[in-house]
Amino acid sequence: MYFDDIKIQNVIHRFISGTKRENNLHAEVNSLEFIRCGYVLFFHDDGTRKETIRLNAPVFFWTRQGDDYAIIPDEESPRMKYVEHIYIDFTGPRTRRMVEALYELYPSGKMIPLEPEKIFETFRKILYLYRIDPVQNSAEIGVLLETLMFYVCSEKYNNKTDGYDHYKLETIADDIRSNPFKDYNFSATAKSLGITPDHFRRLFRGKHHLTPTAYLNHQRMIRAVELLEKTDMRIKEIVFTCHFNSVIGFSRSFKKYSGLSPREYRQKRNQ
Repeated sequence: MYFDDIKIQNVIHRFISGTKRENNLHAEVNSLEFIRCGYVLFFHDDGTRKETIRLNAPVFFWTRQGDDYAIIPDEESPRMKYVEHIYIDFTGPRTRRMVEALYELYPSGKMIPLEPEKIFETFRKILYLYRIDPVQNSAEIGVLLETLMFYVCSEKYNNKTDGYDHYKLETIADDIRSNPFKDYNFSATAKSLGITPDHFRRLFRGKHHLTPTAYLNHQRMIRAVELLEKTDMRIKEIVFTCHFNSVIGFSRSFKKYSGLSPREYRQKRNQ
């Protein structure tokens, strides 16, 4: 059979809490992995080099059979309640060629997809078929793996954010960092670039790991932290200065960002 050179060992969809620690693992098989939500540190040793890679969702990455690795939630990044992780363990001659082809395209061992939900949906379909009957559905799973490879390869050659900044994504991010309190209309920005707002969000997130709105709020939160640390401004004044909608909304966002309420953060810094 055409797909007999692909043997699926496991397909797992899991949620890792922010406090979970994973022991170092030795890869007995090749693996394709996708972080849909969250921030992790990926410790990787392929026998020739050891490295630590910060992976901010959404991100697609892979490991070779024989590699040592570990995945740990990144506590230094903006806090998330969990990390959503889905992966496929497989063996066979074709799986080795797949992983080697991915390393040729992306030597870093990872890629940020412009259309992450398309990648995730392919993983999810493979998971569904594997759970029903991996043997009976082996051909369809093989087709989906080839489809996944096609998506990843085509994004490499069609990604206009590589090299020349065709959609001015870096310029827009620079402006947000320099002027976080300006009123931005990202739908109008997308229209001026000749693309839809949804496509603009995907492109921006692919380059900067956050949507434009989330990136803007993150920059405003950085300024809010500075004001809490370096001034005696009341929290209500900081909310107004940093253009947050309400004190309650700011407090909730700040606690997700720092793990503390604004008042608790200021008290801790002043101790």
